[in-house]
Amino acid sequence: MRNSQYQDSTHTVVVAGRKGHPLDPVAWWCLYVALVPAPQEAAAFGYTSEGVCMPLVHTEFVTWVKRLLSRAGFDSSKYAGHSFRRGAATFSFLVGLPDLLVKEMGAASLSHVQRSLLRRDVVVDRAQYCLFVTLQFMRNSQYQDSTHTVVVAGRKGHPLDPVAWWCLYVALVPAPQEAAAFGYTSEGVYVPLVHTEFITWVKRLLSRASFDSSKYAGHSFRRGAATFSFLVGLPDLLVKEMGAWRSQVYQVYMDLSLSQKLSVHSTWFDAMAAGQLGGVRVAVQVVYCSALPGCAVS
Repeated sequence: MRNSQYQDSTHTVVVAGRKGHPLDPVAWWCLYVALVPAPQEAAAFGYTSEGVCMPLVHTEFVTWVKRLLSRAGFDSSKYAGHSFRRGAATFSFLVGLPDLLVKEMGAASLSHVQRSLLRRDVVVDRAQYCLFVTLQFMRNSQYQDSTHTVVVAGRKGHPLDPVAWWCLYVALVPAPQEAAAFGYTSEGVYVPLVHTEFITWVKRLLSRASFDSSKYAGHSFRRGAATFSFLVGLPDLLVKEMGAWRSQVYQVYMDLSLSQKLSVHSTWFDAMAAGQLGGVRVAVQVVYCSALPGCAVS
């Protein structure tokens, strides 16, 4: 898979069936292989021409898809082969399928300049009791631009209240708005806290707390927060929002159960049966056709 989120190049997708449903993929696959038999080493999809099984190539497939769309009254120029991936992802989002499962089905991944976070990039909203942290030039941003604002909620009275700790920090270590967000005072001069120095302090504190500091680094904060969010059941979409992730690197360390994978198509079927997409009432109509040579269905 050229877009796999995994280290290897293979990925197994579980496609759940729904007996009696007009779009049941298991039933359609069984019918297809019965109508168009082919050796196990042949291309998965093809058609019979003069007694010979012909592989279905991408351009031919797209041509047939566009032909069907035109017959159904759609503007076929707006669609291509990738429309299936885009459509499935969009449909999954509309029916409320967790983003983690969408990525699992599509085996999707993506990529990784970092500018110092400044004091002015952290804004305290006392009315909402939260921090607005604007991250500049995120190398792993899921957005088209290079900035992303993260909302950090406070919890009054909690020992880890980030709003309270930030306010205390800026009061104890004052600095200009254009200075680095984090630093310390040395001989009356504000010194920005650089990455290597920060990691050294973190490892020192871990060692004092009897942890093996060799197992931790700066990225452990992102990995730890993402993993903790997953374990407490935070929606994957919110995990990506908080971390401005375009990829989901942390998911490499997590395995989805078979029941979770099977729930993907069950969610789709249930949504179609209910006729609800993102709170909007819709009608799902299944159109039967016999466009594929050698695979007529009545």
